[in-house]
Amino acid sequence: MDKPNLILRPTVISGHRLREDFAVLFDGRCVGRIRMAPDRVGQPSIWEWVINLPMPVPSWCAERDFGRAKAAFSEAWEQLYAGLTPEDIAHWHAIDRVD
Repeated sequence: MDKPNLILRPTVISGHRLREDFAVLFDGRCVGRIRMAPDRVGQPSIWEWVINLPMPVPSWCAERDFGRAKAAFSEAWEQLYAGLTPEDIAHWHAIDRVD
């Protein structure tokens, strides 16, 4: 099976582009997000990623650098997408449709 073509797009909220924050698109739909999580007390910043679909999926993960976050997201997406049936995809697209 070919690797899914995931595209990163800067996250924009109310016209403001967020720094180190990206929406992950597949087939023209937003399927997740990768972003730099700010420093936490006593811990370094990390790259968090999440797959967001209207169906049960892995919640999120964190990596120390952006390259690892992209790779981890891609791997999780490939595993998830490979297990979807045509009915699952149709259901996702019907729920995600904005008219």
